[in-house]
Amino acid sequence: MGQNQDPDGDVQMTDLGVETQFQESLKSAQDKIIGSLSGSFQNLFDENKKLQNQLTELKDELKRLKSSSPESLCNVEGELWNIKDFITAKLNESFENQKKEFYKQMDLFKEELKDQNSAPLNELKHVIESEFQNIKDKLNPSVSKQDKGTELDQLRKENMELRQLNNKLKDENSNYQVTIGNATRYRFADDDQNNSVHLNKDINDLNDRVSKFVTNLKKDVKLHSDKVSELFLRYKCTKDTKEEGPQLEKEVLRRFVIDTIIQVFNESLNSENSYFEKEVMNDLKSLLNKLNSLTNTESGSNDIKKSIIIKIRQQIYAILGSSAFTEPEHPFINNCKTQLINTMNQYRTITNESKRKEIEGHASALVRDVISIFYFRRHVQEPIVNYTWIDNDEPIDSLTMTGTCAWNEDEIDELVVQLCSFPLFGIKLEDHDKRQFYTQARVIAKEGKSLPPEKLRQRAHGYMRSGKYDRSLSIVNKLLEVEPNDTLALKLRGEIHYR
Repeated sequence: MGQNQDPDGDVQMTDLGVETQFQESLKSAQDKIIGSLSGSFQNLFDENKKLQNQLTELKDELKRLKSSSPESLCNVEGELWNIKDFITAKLNESFENQKKEFYKQMDLFKEELKDQNSAPLNELKHVIESEFQNIKDKLNPSVSKQDKGTELDQLRKENMELRQLNNKLKDENSNYQVTIGNATRYRFADDDQNNSVHLNKDINDLNDRVSKFVTNLKKDVKLHSDKVSELFLRYKCTKDTKEEGPQLEKEVLRRFVIDTIIQVFNESLNSENSYFEKEVMNDLKSLLNKLNSLTNTESGSNDIKKSIIIKIRQQIYAILGSSAFTEPEHPFINNCKTQLINTMNQYRTITNESKRKEIEGHASALVRDVISIFYFRRHVQEPIVNYTWIDNDEPIDSLTMTGTCAWNEDEIDELVVQLCSFPLFGIKLEDHDKRQFYTQARVIAKEGKSLPPEKLRQRAHGYMRSGKYDRSLSIVNKLLEVEPNDTLALKLRGEIHYR
């Protein structure tokens, strides 16, 4: 095509010239839009790169945790997917906003060019959409649906494997804890004869059996006072008591019965006479000493080994406590029974024949029970239950002692022990703060001197620990009468008032 001349002689553009000018205008607009598009996404690209770095760090952390802490994996995995979801959501949101903005510009541009050919406009729209997709792929190459799905499946598989491993480790740990628990659990079941409750009951029953064997020293019993007086000298007690009747004689004989059985048994252990129980006791003592020496020379923690040694001690002493000396005619039991009966007849004689046979018929069981509790069953407990005889002239303490008659709380601080006829059983008896009692000592009391301040302090502290605050306060006030500025007494009084 050529040029056309108008009536005035001016030269007009041909259709080809107009189209060329329009194409150049479209290209300029296209370059402007694409340049703006690329610049707008530069910041988004930088931010995406930063987030991708964070994602990589989380993946590395995830790999590390796989071998060190399976239980923490779920938290890290959740955080990982939160980051990925955040990246995807932010990209999509930004693209949608940019697309809306450019489509708005396109509509304005289209309005300006509505009289022109629309084909170039459609071409420009296609170019812009292509650039959108190219930049989107460039910014987010790692989160395509296919790649994301593959990575998610892999993570799920690894997570499942780790969960299975974690469950296996939990089962192994549970089994290990059960093993440790069994090795370090020293308490027996409630229905087990070796349970501490049963031991406590059997100690009290033994106390009653000793009393029955001694008898009440009244009807059908002749007391040999001269011989009993020898026992008073042996136990360093005088007949200075407020109680009526032969109560002191009875308590002395009770003590003598237990001491006689223990003495005969100790002599048999040191003799050349051999019997099964003695061999087991000697072998067990030697074994425990060697095992304890072995564990004490080892470095590091050996709690499990010590626990096993304790369990060995418990189990063997439990067998001895239930099975030792149970033969009907055991040589030691027969010998000890005979010595006990003959010795007791020197101090009292049962004149009624049927009553004598009945009392003496219980001698074998009494001997067996004394040995079982004093030598075997108390060693079954952990810690080992100890026993102690309360010394004469010790202040009466209602926490650790029980009397042959009721004590008046108003006069108890003026009473002391005349004789202890049955020992105190408990654990850590030497520690006033940690001691625990099984059975109280049985004592007979007499009037004594006023308690010294140190005894008053111990008694007040003991009553407070046992919850007898009124009794403790009474003793504290008595102590403050003697020593008004006693620091411990003032402290105890404050604690009692606070409670």
